[in-house]
Amino acid sequence: MRKSFVLCMNEVKRMFMNKQVYIWMFAMPLLFTFMFGSLFNGDDGGGSEAITIGFVDQDDTMLSQALYDTLLSESIVVIEKLNYDEAIEQLESKQLSGAFFVEKGFEADVVNEIQPSVSFKHGPELLDTALYKQLIEQNILAISLQVKGAITWALYSEEPWSNMFQTIQQNQSTNAGSLEIIETTRVEEQTGMSNLSGRAAGFSIMFVMIMMMTSTGTILEARQQGVWQRLLTTPVSRAEILFGYLLSFFVIGWIQFGLLMVVTNLVFGVQWGNILSIAVLVSAILLSLIGLGLFLAGFVKTTDQQAAIGNIVVMSTCMIGGVFWPLEIVPAFMRTIAEFVPPTWAMKGFTEIVAHGGSILDIWQPVLVLLAFAAVFFTVGLFRVKYE
Repeated sequence: MRKSFVLCMNEVKRMFMNKQVYIWMFAMPLLFTFMFGSLFNGDDGGGSEAITIGFVDQDDTMLSQALYDTLLSESIVVIEKLNYDEAIEQLESKQLSGAFFVEKGFEADVVNEIQPSVSFKHGPELLDTALYKQLIEQNILAISLQVKGAITWALYSEEPWSNMFQTIQQNQSTNAGSLEIIETTRVEEQTGMSNLSGRAAGFSIMFVMIMMMTSTGTILEARQQGVWQRLLTTPVSRAEILFGYLLSFFVIGWIQFGLLMVVTNLVFGVQWGNILSIAVLVSAILLSLIGLGLFLAGFVKTTDQQAAIGNIVVMSTCMIGGVFWPLEIVPAFMRTIAEFVPPTWAMKGFTEIVAHGGSILDIWQPVLVLLAFAAVFFTVGLFRVKYE
């Protein structure tokens, strides 16, 4: 085992002696994070500008009006009330980024404790669709709770529940100032995480993949230059040699990921969430990426082939997996294909931890899928490396 550790440290030192490595490991992912993060945020990171969202009230009842009034108090959106035809026309002409459509029967559904039908239509240019869907769901939930309380009160007072509901609404508007500050702060933090944090995680994954393709190519280089044959003449087994190389790849990947997380936190203010959950997820990601690199190394003959094919694999899987842009904006068939590439599950894990404050229990599925990728890649890759 000690021989494997010695080989691991030698490979790590050899990797970091190459000055160009620092550009690909650190400078490029930070540059891409800044460029794409600023692009998706719509500014230089100083906060998101409220966009205009249409509101189509096809129910025209007290509760649908209450929903409209509560949305007006949200500072992250500008709500504009329109009829159906106006909203559709402005969506098609891109005058509106999106619109909420309150279907007929909204009030009856809320009173009967049935999930009310409110749809959100938007153009492909709107990236943070999850944020606006969450916004409408939260406001509907708040109104539903108020209605439930008003109906309970009506059972004992023998007065219409609508009277108590209006009283609750009036009391809420009286305290809206202090409540709005808390809610706005929380939602704006979620916006930053879904944009800049998403690009930081995505490009960290992509450039770690590039480094893993480069690192695993050293196995080919070592075989071609006779390094393995010379090592095997010493008191060291093939398994110790292979373990030493694989351990060096894992250490290199963790150094890169760890430094990128620290720098993005200090420079861009990215909050990575629970440290233990991040450690488990990153370890699973690295195992799957090292396995992928070993898998490719088992089928190609030269380091040039490894680099060429590896770059194609990295770019294509990252584009499919939601690194460059959110998967919500791609067609359904592309989202289906994305389920079969490691970056997708890596991004799902980061989203759960960073955006939702998830723990280890919340990322069990992405971790298991990444480990399954690793098992398949390692099984085939080790077989090829051992017997070829």
